[in-house]
Amino acid sequence: MSNARDARAATRAWVAAAAPRLGVTEATVRRWIRAGRLNPSCGEIYANIFPYLDRELSAEDRADVERHIAACPGCEDHFAFDGTVLRFVRQRAPRALMPSALQERLLAPFRGRASPDG
Repeated sequence: MSNARDARAATRAWVAAAAPRLGVTEATVRRWIRAGRLNPSCGEIYANIFPYLDRELSAEDRADVERHIAACPGCEDHFAFDGTVLRFVRQRAPRALMPSALQERLLAPFRGRASPDG
């Protein structure tokens, strides 16, 4: 009984933390979870998406991200967009030719993205 209660408390805490980060209400986060568009493990994926897109993760971590994205429609849609933007930036301004300050300024708006609806 305690494990189920702990799991519910952990989910409530995750929803409460995710809502302001996503810019939506807690009710919207719960609706996204019920609809299969978001789940509490998405937060770990959000933290790893740029290293994943930049091919900086280990093979095991990369496989974990790919499994999650394949099973989570919200992450699949969200990160397809981020990947497209990063590929565009790489094509237009390769890192070797771009000063690091400019690189950071261009990528900064995408680093905090967490909403599946973009």
